[in-house]
Amino acid sequence: AVAALGLAAPFVMKGRQRAAGEVRVAGLTVDPVLAGVTGAEAAAGQVLLQTVPEGAEVFVDGRSCGLSPASVNGLAAGRHVATFRLRDHAELTGEFSVGPGESISPVWRLENLIGGLALTVTPSGARVYVNGRDFGTASPVLDLRNLPAGRHTIRVESPDCRTWEADIEIAGGRVAERRVELAKIGFGTMVLESDPPGARVFVEGKDAGAAGKPLTVERLREGRYRVTFVLEGYEPLEAEIDVTADDVTTHTAALVARSSSLDLTVPAGAPVFVNGEPRAAGSQRFMNLRAGTHRIRVCDVEKTVTVEPGKSRELTFTMAELGMVRIPAGEFVMGSTEGYPDAVPARRVRLAGYAIDRTEVTVRQYRRFLEDVEAHGDGAWRHPDQPAGKSHLPPAWGAEGTMTEEFPVLGVDWFDAYAYAKWAGKRLPTEAEWERAARGASGQVWPWGGEAPYAGASVRANLGDRNGGTGGPRVVGSYPQGASAEGVLDMAGNAWEWCADWYANDAYLGGPAEDPRGPSSGRARVVRGGSFGMHPYLVRSFDRAAGDAVGDPRSTVGFRCAADLK
Repeated sequence: AVAALGLAAPFVMKGRQRAAGEVRVAGLTVDPVLAGVTGAEAAAGQVLLQTVPEGAEVFVDGRSCGLSPASVNGLAAGRHVATFRLRDHAELTGEFSVGPGESISPVWRLENLIGGLALTVTPSGARVYVNGRDFGTASPVLDLRNLPAGRHTIRVESPDCRTWEADIEIAGGRVAERRVELAKIGFGTMVLESDPPGARVFVEGKDAGAAGKPLTVERLREGRYRVTFVLEGYEPLEAEIDVTADDVTTHTAALVARSSSLDLTVPAGAPVFVNGEPRAAGSQRFMNLRAGTHRIRVCDVEKTVTVEPGKSRELTFTMAELGMVRIPAGEFVMGSTEGYPDAVPARRVRLAGYAIDRTEVTVRQYRRFLEDVEAHGDGAWRHPDQPAGKSHLPPAWGAEGTMTEEFPVLGVDWFDAYAYAKWAGKRLPTEAEWERAARGASGQVWPWGGEAPYAGASVRANLGDRNGGTGGPRVVGSYPQGASAEGVLDMAGNAWEWCADWYANDAYLGGPAEDPRGPSSGRARVVRGGSFGMHPYLVRSFDRAAGDAVGDPRSTVGFRCAADLK
């Protein structure tokens, strides 16, 4: 008996075969490493019956003991017969002995039954896979031998055919036969476009080309495909597209641009308009800007900028580009003891800093304003006191000799000038601001100094003197020698210029010394600077006039703007 050998390990039994390394003990096949007996003295033995693989039905002396591993207690000492049954494995019967009080754990290895499959496939040459493993081609028959009994997943693939797959039960000791006829698969075509054009197209991860124009992808097996469109600056777009046999499927991918940004640098306080819509004043960053071309207007200067998808742009408007000159805060002498009665007395006035147009507003600039008025009306820019039904079109607009783009716009009334200035995000200068820009902080007689306009060889202004009179307006900025101390041009001659203030003969008597703004009401507004027909000594920087008193306002009055820029 086993117990007599004094072995301490479980033994392994394999039917009536003896494996390498096993020994024969008391008529049983015993693994010298695994075989053994342990336990205390008792009237009956304890047995744990094990199989490889597990899950076999266990019978001891013909009595069912459950599935392996099966624990059998209280077994009488002596020899016993064990039988094991497991699907797709050969039935195995073995003997074991157990002594009084012994506890043993024998293990039996079950033998897997072998079967086969004869597979006939149409069309010939299909690839056969068993449980995912490539077993070669069926031409048209593939004889699969030595398959373990049990259920196997068979997959058959062939170009131009639908894949066939099935689970087939293989019985031990038998060769099953199966005929497989693969269904022909149809082919279709995809025509792919992107909006905007040019996206790179990937079909099931493979590069199919660029959709700069409609991209045709031919000979696609019918079914559903994952198609990805990729274009720089746009979010990738993935679509599932069904392809039908013998048909053309068209698909256009509408791509969504990645957010773009624009960093805008402008003078502090400058009004900003994007595509005609007002935005916050001053420098700023525009996020999530639509890709494409945008109109950026700062004051009355407009630029176009093209923003590419997913990228950032920078745009700068300098004070010079805005056509403006910065006038610093400070004091200056306003009026004169040598002037006409309405310009006396001379007094010191203090102004906050501001900016003023370098030249008069031109025909070109005013035309842009008229276009917006025609498109949107003037409701956002008109003065509250403007007469109902008033047009901002100057009476002489379009007359021969007046429409040169860089001439000063002439024939505008005060309400026209006010509306333009508000449209541009500016305002009309006060009379004090106008005079300060013209004569500088030192109180010069003319913008350029104390010499007469035609002194020496220089012509400094478009005035009505015999040496420099032109009989009409000239392109703004044509007389750089006549610039003021800060570089403001045409402040003597060329065109009268509207100011914000009401006119009064005695406005300088007892007026405020800090940012004076003239009377609160009046009969007419102030004009300054004279026109192309004026004598130089009538348009000194301190000379004043009322708008309704100038000769022929239809052809001689224009304006320039100011703004609170820094």
